[in-house]
Amino acid sequence: MKYFHLQKDLNRDVNDGKNADRSALFTFILALLVYVLISKIWSVLLQFFADNVASRKIPETSEENIGDSSISYITRDKETPSLVMNPRRLHYVYAQVLPQAYLTLLSVLQGIVFGILLLKIPFPGSLSFGAISSLLLKQYLYLPYIVSSLVILIIWNQFVHGILFLAWPFNVFQSSLFFLMAVAETIVVIGIGTLSLWLFGLGCIAIVGGILRFNNIRYLPDKEQSSVAPLNVYSAFSKKTEIFDGTFYTLVGFIVLFLSFLCNDLTEVIASHSSLSPTFFSWFCFILLFSIECVILQIDKKNRRIYLATFAKGSDLLFSRHGILGYRTEGKKDKSKF
Repeated sequence: MKYFHLQKDLNRDVNDGKNADRSALFTFILALLVYVLISKIWSVLLQFFADNVASRKIPETSEENIGDSSISYITRDKETPSLVMNPRRLHYVYAQVLPQAYLTLLSVLQGIVFGILLLKIPFPGSLSFGAISSLLLKQYLYLPYIVSSLVILIIWNQFVHGILFLAWPFNVFQSSLFFLMAVAETIVVIGIGTLSLWLFGLGCIAIVGGILRFNNIRYLPDKEQSSVAPLNVYSAFSKKTEIFDGTFYTLVGFIVLFLSFLCNDLTEVIASHSSLSPTFFSWFCFILLFSIECVILQIDKKNRRIYLATFAKGSDLLFSRHGILGYRTEGKKDKSKF
């Protein structure tokens, strides 16, 4: 008898489960039908309003609807950019739209890398002097994070510099270099706690930067094809700059890559000498890379001033030593301080 009651309860539970499944399936089908019906009604309403708006005749601009004026406002072939593709619209796309698209892409990539870096920064558990000093020494005075932040800043500044003074084409190879640089930066940020991986990422960044510099030489204007004096000076100076920077970045990149492969062995050798601290090699790498970044910042600052002075020469534009653009006072000579 007890077994009969248990079997009966079990059958009832099974039937209840089947009924619940059927109810859930019925509810889902009903909700799907309601959704399809609402979507169809909404699309019909949108089509109805669109047809009504399209059927309305837009009044043409004429002397009657512009008051007493006798001027007719005609925009065809007079506005830039044009609504249809033509040489003027193509010029606008390559002169304004494409640089803005590149700047947006680069800013997004650099923002993502910088956001990852911020999440990696460790903070002390308390604000006591002992906790803060211990963390500072453990993190090498935050030099790895400072160096990584300066790398991101330098890369973004140099990209903006390239957008201002170069006409980058729209092709896969040029775009792939931007993404490749972001990948190398991500390796740096992720491997910031491991010296060998961190150095490997920095070496990759320097090598990609060198490739970018050498690749920029192809896009410089040919001074023999231009009669604009500032453009000729810019082309000659830019070619020397790109060759120097490309060689410098590539050389530094291979040196840093070499250090990354020998990092563990060098650390063990240094640690075996009782007169040297086990962290000596890490301190050496951080201070050396920070010094190199300071030199790069000064070189970029000097080159940027030369570019600005070159294109502002012979005009009423004036750049201050801080890079602020203004107008020169009439009758006064160029006294811009760079």
